[in-house]
Amino acid sequence: MAPLLGTTCKRMADGWGDGVGSGCSGERGGWGVGAEAVARVVRELMDSSRSMRVRELVAKLKERAAAALAEGGTSITNLAGLVNAWAEVPPPPPR
Repeated sequence: MAPLLGTTCKRMADGWGDGVGSGCSGERGGWGVGAEAVARVVRELMDSSRSMRVRELVAKLKERAAAALAEGGTSITNLAGLVNAWAEVPPPPPR
């Protein structure tokens, strides 16, 4: 599998157990993927035997994201902790 945007994509694909790389070779300044590459990857994924596995994975990720953003979820809790930590930082001394 070719990495989409380097190490991050490869780690995600390896960690999730599935993924499709774009084969991005830096033709768009090293950070972009052209429409043709996206279309090819989508066709490859949807026409493969892996499509159901990827759909199931995305459904699970969607549920986890919703739970994290719900009241009491990890995203809300972590953001509140960050705000509270910032509130405890004393202001800088006057100049």
